[in-house]
Amino acid sequence: MAQADFNVANQSGAGFRSDLNNQLLALGTLSSGGSAPSTTYAYQFWADTTASILKQRNGANSAWISKGTLDGYTLYGQELRPTVDNGNLVLSGGGTGGANIELYGPTAATANQAYYDAVSHEFRSVDGATSYGKFTSGGTFYVASASLGVGTSTPRGNLSVGTSSTGASTLSIHLGYSASDYYGFRFANTNTPTANAAGTLAIQRGTAAAWVDAVTIDNVGLLTAQSGLSGAVTRSTAVTPGAVTSVTFSSLPTWIKRITVHFTGISLSGTDHFLIRLSVGGTFATTGYVSSSNYTTAGGATGGTSSTAGTVMLAGNAANTLTGSYTFTNLTGNTWVGTGTHIYDNDSTFVGSEAGKVTLSGTLDGIRILSSGSNTFDAGTVNITYEG
Repeated sequence: MAQADFNVANQSGAGFRSDLNNQLLALGTLSSGGSAPSTTYAYQFWADTTASILKQRNGANSAWISKGTLDGYTLYGQELRPTVDNGNLVLSGGGTGGANIELYGPTAATANQAYYDAVSHEFRSVDGATSYGKFTSGGTFYVASASLGVGTSTPRGNLSVGTSSTGASTLSIHLGYSASDYYGFRFANTNTPTANAAGTLAIQRGTAAAWVDAVTIDNVGLLTAQSGLSGAVTRSTAVTPGAVTSVTFSSLPTWIKRITVHFTGISLSGTDHFLIRLSVGGTFATTGYVSSSNYTTAGGATGGTSSTAGTVMLAGNAANTLTGSYTFTNLTGNTWVGTGTHIYDNDSTFVGSEAGKVTLSGTLDGIRILSSGSNTFDAGTVNITYEG
């Protein structure tokens, strides 16, 4: 370790030789020492043995610039190009400020570069054609498309987080053979993003070619099974009918295996009974039903009716109001069997029960509760639930 002022003074031969050797030793050891040299020059090196850092004087001879650690493991600087596996890591100040990072492929062509812009905090291709994501000032990282590969380069699973300025936001888990051939599920905001939008969350299943909603959760928290998720019960919107002859729930999912009509306080304007019909392709079957409905009173009295025009529920009096439910289950193919029970709100001594069946011409897609004649609804509320 040696330091000197790099100025050989006029002196005798032995003194000159000693002074010159000191100057050369300071040059050879990069002015190494535990404190900075007392005499400094622009661009002079100093091996700081206290901090174990190689430093260089700036061009104005006003400050020291750290170049790297003396053990060689850490490098500091404006531009560094260590070669790693046929690629280059470049750290530079850049034309607009900041310390940018560029990653090169086998050649230094623009097409073979990835770039971190320290000004915009964005990862992208140097030519700007592809954005890989960016940091916000708060440290949140947003990506247009990203994957974390698991396994080898061919069979894989990956977790993708995606956002788009023109489409839905998604969180996907893919399980498959390649990035373009997979099966999995994802969480998606099915609304086009807008500021503070109340979106619908869809849990979807599918392949690279198509995604299908399995369950949706709307902005008020209603959970709806969209594609036959086993065990999930979907409730429709309740209807309080006015003076109409029927209440219809149409365009139902094709995967339904069980559907229930729920009703409270429903009444007709005359002596007709209630019928329930099922539809295929929007057309309700009006024949082919086998059904009956009966009542029992606390005193043991009984009565009943039957119908082939729909599954029947006994009403028979304008004063009667019914509360209960009727459930249809898909037995096999397009054959549906149903059972129901109801009470008469206006007379608690009466209890009604009913059963029926029908084989449809195709897949069920609607259900209707209606008057067996021309009477209209004059009270009550109706709704349905269904499941796959």
